[in-house]
Amino acid sequence: MQQTRQLPTACGIDPRIVSFQASGEHGPHAIADFLPSRSDTDYLSVLRELVRCDIENQRQVGRVVAFKDYRAAFPELKAESQAVEEQTSVVPIFGNSTDLTMTPAPLQSAFTRIANVSHVSADVELDLDASRFPNPGDFYHGFELTRHLGKGAFGQVYLASERKLAGRSVVLKLSGKANGESQRLAQLQHTNIVPIHNAFYCAPHHVVQMPYLGEQTLSDVIEYVRTQTGFPKIGGEVFRTTAAQLSTMRAPISVPPDSTDMTGPSVKPSPLTTPPETKVFDESHPFRAILSRMSYPAAVIEIVRAVADGLAHAHAHGILHLDLKPQNVLFSDDGQPMLLDFNLSYDRKNQTRDKIGGTWPYMAPESIREYLGKAEQIVDERTDLYALGVMFFELLTCQLPFAKVRNVPADLENAIAEREAGVRRPSEINPEVTPAYDAIVRKLLDPKPRCRYQTAAELIEDLRCQQASQPLKHAPNTSLRERVVKWHMRNPRVAFQTCATITGLALFASMVLLADVSRARDRSNAQVESSQFHKLLATSQLDLAAPNDFASRKRGTDAAIQWMASYGVGDRKDWYLSANVRCLPDEQKLSLRNELGETALLLAHAEWLNAMRDTGDERSAAEVLAVRWNQLAEDCYPPDGIPQAVWQQRRNLAEWTHDANLTKSIPTNATDRTVTIDLFLAAATSVARGQLKEAEKQLAVVIEREPGHFAANFMLACCYQTTGQYQRALERHQVAKTLCTTDPRPSYNLGSILYWTARYAEAEVEFTRAIECPGDFPLASWQRAAVRQKLGNAKGSLADVQLSLAQGGPKISLMYLRSQLHEQLGDAVAAKRDRREADAIEPTSEVDFVARGVNRVAKEPLKALADFQAAAKRNPFYLPAWHNKSHVLSEHLHETELALEAVTQAVAVAPQHAASVAGRAVLLARLERRKEAHEAIQTALLLSRDPEIEYQASNVYSLTSTKNPEDRATALTYFRNALRDGYRNFPEIERDADNTNLRGTAEYRDTLNAAKTLVR
Repeated sequence: MQQTRQLPTACGIDPRIVSFQASGEHGPHAIADFLPSRSDTDYLSVLRELVRCDIENQRQVGRVVAFKDYRAAFPELKAESQAVEEQTSVVPIFGNSTDLTMTPAPLQSAFTRIANVSHVSADVELDLDASRFPNPGDFYHGFELTRHLGKGAFGQVYLASERKLAGRSVVLKLSGKANGESQRLAQLQHTNIVPIHNAFYCAPHHVVQMPYLGEQTLSDVIEYVRTQTGFPKIGGEVFRTTAAQLSTMRAPISVPPDSTDMTGPSVKPSPLTTPPETKVFDESHPFRAILSRMSYPAAVIEIVRAVADGLAHAHAHGILHLDLKPQNVLFSDDGQPMLLDFNLSYDRKNQTRDKIGGTWPYMAPESIREYLGKAEQIVDERTDLYALGVMFFELLTCQLPFAKVRNVPADLENAIAEREAGVRRPSEINPEVTPAYDAIVRKLLDPKPRCRYQTAAELIEDLRCQQASQPLKHAPNTSLRERVVKWHMRNPRVAFQTCATITGLALFASMVLLADVSRARDRSNAQVESSQFHKLLATSQLDLAAPNDFASRKRGTDAAIQWMASYGVGDRKDWYLSANVRCLPDEQKLSLRNELGETALLLAHAEWLNAMRDTGDERSAAEVLAVRWNQLAEDCYPPDGIPQAVWQQRRNLAEWTHDANLTKSIPTNATDRTVTIDLFLAAATSVARGQLKEAEKQLAVVIEREPGHFAANFMLACCYQTTGQYQRALERHQVAKTLCTTDPRPSYNLGSILYWTARYAEAEVEFTRAIECPGDFPLASWQRAAVRQKLGNAKGSLADVQLSLAQGGPKISLMYLRSQLHEQLGDAVAAKRDRREADAIEPTSEVDFVARGVNRVAKEPLKALADFQAAAKRNPFYLPAWHNKSHVLSEHLHETELALEAVTQAVAVAPQHAASVAGRAVLLARLERRKEAHEAIQTALLLSRDPEIEYQASNVYSLTSTKNPEDRATALTYFRNALRDGYRNFPEIERDADNTNLRGTAEYRDTLNAAKTLVR
């Protein structure tokens, strides 16, 4: 989740501040590019606001800077008052708690720096420094710049003549900052996308070269129609008049070498002026001729279909446009609509976003929420389709469906509410629009992404159906009259005969009606039951796949078995012939069988997880149940639709149980088709084995196939969380929270990440949401208590402790926390009583054992070690048990070899948990195993660039520099990087014996002193 940047007041009125915010750049050198001249009366106030914005921006990415850090570059700031400096001071966002019992997520995570994303409001034309760009008439690296075609937020666009290739006309797009637009465009080759010729760098500009195909956009078409007295019935005048923009046919414009300005209205003719080229219009530009002969609504359909074709091509290559609007659709000289301007586009294969934004009237609700930093859905292909729906509405009506956004961010909540309220029917504005058009537009503009067209291909299919007078396949057309008209147009010869038979059919229908009523009632009841099971499946999938949460697996198992029994699965082979299945429609019947098969597979997976944890008879019983559920899964699916997951799971179980007969039961012609459950089950198995990077890839494919898969989104978020990819984890948990609003776990994990990064106020909000979900969730109230303690709300924290205790939360941890709270509130007697009571409680869970061990470690390290060993024995997958065991062995008992064995177990449990790998590297370095230590710490750095990991890398190289002095330089580099990126545990640094070899160097002292100065 990206936080909203709260701009200072001046940012709302001075475009230079807005330009700097949108640039995504930071530091004094970037600020200098947006300042007025020193003689300007606003110079000092703009400078001050720019510095404040930059401090806030850098704090969002974990860099700690202060007002005084800018004084070297801007001496004028030396006169600023102490009050101003205090207003702009910041504190580090990284917490330094080592109490692993307070780590709230089910999967442990290392700290990591949260990546910053630039917010761009495309409604604001940014006031770029024109002196940085060439002028029309200049000769620029082999091109003669003819005139400006546009100036925007990211650069300037020119019409140019390429001298070395017969003076052909081209478009040059110059920007002062590199972006990935050229790389994204280079992947796309489609009739309805403007292609790229070349991309190169000519200091200080990044240049994209494209063919010149005309200047008219769909915005010009809309403006022309808007000037008419009524809506056109035929496209003729609209598209013939637009021939005024057949600019590529005109004689080339000669630019004298000394010309400096050819901008102005005389260069670009008005779209309302018909030029001489119109007389050759039909012959030279047949597509325009075709459009001109259509009705205007039909021509709009053809244009939208062409744009959707281009979008479908881009989406197939993983590229989202994200700034679709009429100005960004070129209406080329031959009449082809072509997508322009991929500056805000996003290549989903790269997993990173350069910019967030768009143009307000065309932005979907999820885009606006993303801009505000509280996105509940991620943007995807359906976001582009929403923008295309706004364009469709505007082409049909010459009006925008929603009010313009005048004030940012004040109007954005209203904009979201307006979109969620729904859109008017275009037919209410333009009487030439039929109900089928209304249905398509309203489906495109549905505020819920899951209710829109899911792909451009679906939209294209409906548009073609409308063109062919066929019924729509994806949007509901409720107009009986239009459906009859379409049928008549398709079947003119049989229309009369049909009318003659209607009366007879009506009589027959009345006789059948009574019999249908009873069947309909049974079908309705069965559909309700099936729908309830479908809703249960979302959370059950997550419960049954939870690797380290026996309670969740038990809850999911009980619920799933109950539903399986309600359909008779396991009681009879022909369960699918029972009344509550037989009366379902065929499509829903097939869906139910697939869902029951998935549930049986996940029940087998849950029992496999139980067997991994259990021993003796309990383990044997779990193995038997796992095999039984796998066999029942085979019975659930239709014989010709059994997925590969059934057979793969059976092979795994045969290997696990050493039962060769299981593999013999796999048919020789077993299907190898891959469906969602295959991928999800493989991902769940990877998570259970600690292969998180592999699981990430598998879960990403699941989500690509099924974006609404709640369990996959949540598990992917936990994988990101565990490997320290906090920004990705935040975004994915937001998606999961939207997909299942009644499940507290996404909000709980969002709160966990925010807690770890010291964003306590936001964490409190998320834990509160988790508490408000149906059912008791004692972990949420426990963690909100910890957050409120950090926020200084001891009384509120105490109330949360009481709530968590009442709900069955971890009693030992809560009692120790309550003891601390009583101390803060000045009640020493109550504090002592709670601590004594906590000490006397016998732990019943791994969490309780670790909690007691942490509170014993200072005075009774051997007893603490026993607690950590008990926790690890109880749950070998519980990372805090291994971490704390390693800690007490190395730091308190000085048993480095044994500590290494413990942390190696942690790495075995989660091979891609960066903190575990880094801790192992430090211990290897202490044991003078230099090569292994270096390999381990480099692995940790590949997993996470968290400042804590960088600090550990500094320690590793410091330790190995004892016998290899050349390692000291590397150690200093990592030390500097750790402090630069936000590591601020100064007490730990000063008492840490691992960095002893660095302390005598001037660079170490200077770096440490500079970091301390930043936070004073």
